[in-house]
Amino acid sequence: MLELYQFEECPHSQKVRQRLSDWAIDYILRNVPKDLEKRTQLMKVSGQAKVPTLVDSDRERILAGDENEILSYLIEVYKPPEPVVQPPETVEESSPLPDPPPVEAPSFPEDVPGKEKKKEFKGYA
Repeated sequence: MLELYQFEECPHSQKVRQRLSDWAIDYILRNVPKDLEKRTQLMKVSGQAKVPTLVDSDRERILAGDENEILSYLIEVYKPPEPVVQPPETVEESSPLPDPPPVEAPSFPEDVPGKEKKKEFKGYA
């Protein structure tokens, strides 16, 4: 099991937390005081007081005070495999759609030969 000793304001700890979260790696977060002299639990576990400190109890490893070393370790041991990218499916080209039939011009009753056109409405007098 992984345990990360850190404090929230530490930018180095933040980088490690971000990587663990990005890769969905389970870990226990151990917040330590900002004051080095008050980090007694961290001193008992690792023999030093620097953060971030990663304890990997499954592999009996302690990585202390160097986020780059911790990140390299995570890449080496815990990095998830890259997803397999499937090539995009090829779409066969289809023949173009045929032209639609021509639209007939609309016919109106007043256009019929032999019928008189109605007089235009002039309004009410």
